[in-house]
Amino acid sequence: MNDQNDATTSTSDGGQGGNGKPPGEKKSWFQRMREDMHANSLVGAVGITFTALFLILLTVTLLYSITTGWPVCDLPEESQNSNAATASAGANQNAPPAANADLSATPGANANAAANANANAGAAKIDADSIEPTSGPVTGKTLVTIKGKNFGSTTEGMTVKFGEIEANVTNVGSESISARTPEHSEGVVDVAVERDGERDVLPSAYTYTCPAPTGVSLFLMLNMAGALGGCIHALRSLYWYAGQRELKWSWLPMYFAFPFIGSAMATIFSLLIVAGFVDSATGRSQSLFIIAVAGLVGMFSQQAALKLTDIANAFFTKPGQGSDAKPQKSVSVDEGETTKPNLTATAMDKSTGKGGDEVTIMGNGFSNSTTVSFGGVTVRGIGKTVSPTSITVLAPRHAAGEVDVEVKSGNQSFKLPTKFTYT
Repeated sequence: MNDQNDATTSTSDGGQGGNGKPPGEKKSWFQRMREDMHANSLVGAVGITFTALFLILLTVTLLYSITTGWPVCDLPEESQNSNAATASAGANQNAPPAANADLSATPGANANAAANANANAGAAKIDADSIEPTSGPVTGKTLVTIKGKNFGSTTEGMTVKFGEIEANVTNVGSESISARTPEHSEGVVDVAVERDGERDVLPSAYTYTCPAPTGVSLFLMLNMAGALGGCIHALRSLYWYAGQRELKWSWLPMYFAFPFIGSAMATIFSLLIVAGFVDSATGRSQSLFIIAVAGLVGMFSQQAALKLTDIANAFFTKPGQGSDAKPQKSVSVDEGETTKPNLTATAMDKSTGKGGDEVTIMGNGFSNSTTVSFGGVTVRGIGKTVSPTSITVLAPRHAAGEVDVEVKSGNQSFKLPTKFTYT
C-alpha cells in the first residue's frame, strides 16, 4: 500500500518534487520574494534590500543633481590666467612707448609731444562720479553705466578697469560711459576710468557676487530638495522597522511614495509660506534658506501636512467630520501633548445607596481613562455613560457608612464635596 502511494506520488510530479522543480534547483530572487509575500506579513531580506537600494540610488542622484545645479562661484583657472595675462600685457604696452620716446627723440616728435601737452593742458580733467548698478555676478557681462564729466565722445582711447581687469566699453558720451563687466572673483573692486593719460578712480565702487538660482532653476532645486528629504525620512524609517523586525509588506508602497510626497509638499509649502516672506529678487542666502526649508518639509511631510491643514482651516470653512473619520490631531510644540481640560467633579445624582447602584457624577474633563473610587475602593470598569461632563458608574460593595468619592484622570484627581452614604 505504501509502495503504491510512493509510486503515485512520483508519477504525479514527474520525479521533480512537490513544486514541479528538480530537487535542489535554486529559486530566483523574484520567486523567493513572491513566496515571502504569501508566506507571512513581514518583509524578507530580498524586499528590504531592493527597497533600500532604490532609496539609496535616488538619494545619491538627488544629491549630485543639487550639487551640480547650484551656480558655481569659482572662476575657471584658464579664465583667471587669461585675465592676469591681459592685465600684464596692458601694463607692458603702456611702459615701452615712454621709454622708446625718450631714446628716439627727434625734433618732430618733440614738436608733437609739445602740441599734445598743450592740448591736454587745455582739456578738462576726467571726473567719474558714480556707477550703476553697483553689483553683479562673478561671471561678468553685466551692462553698467558710469556717470561723470569730460569723458569725450568716442570709445577710442577710453579704458575702464574693474580692479586690474579691463572691461568692454560699448558707448562713450560726455557725461556717461557704458561698459560690460569682465569676469572677476567674488569681492569689492575699484573702478578706474582712463583716457589720454587722464585717470579717475571710484574706490570700492563695484561688488562681484556669487549668482543664486532663480526662476525655473530654483523651482527644480525645491523639488529635488523635497524629494531628498523624503528619501532621508524613508531610509530612517526603513532602518528602524527592519532592525526591529516589524517591517510589513503593506508598508512598502509608502517607502516608494515618500520621495514624491516630499517633493510635492515642499513645493506647495515653499510657494504658500516662504514666498510670502522672501523678496522676489532672491539672493544667495535667501535661496539657500528656501531650499533648506524644502528639504525639511520633505523630511517631515507629515507635520507639514498638518500645518497646511491648520492654515487652510483658518482661511476656508472646515468640513464636517465623517462617520468613520479619525483625523490625526496636530500637537503644539510647547504643549508636548493635546491640552486636556482640568478635571472637576461638582455633584452626584444620589448621595445614598448600596453596592451595585448606578451613580452619575457631574463635572468636567472626564474620559475613558477616568477612574472613580468610593471610600478607597476603585470601580472596576466604566459604567454605561462617559462624556466630558458626566460619568455613570456602579457603586462598589462597601460597609455601611459615609465614604469619600474621588475621581482621577492621569495625574489629576478631584474629591467630590458630598460624601456617599452606604445603607
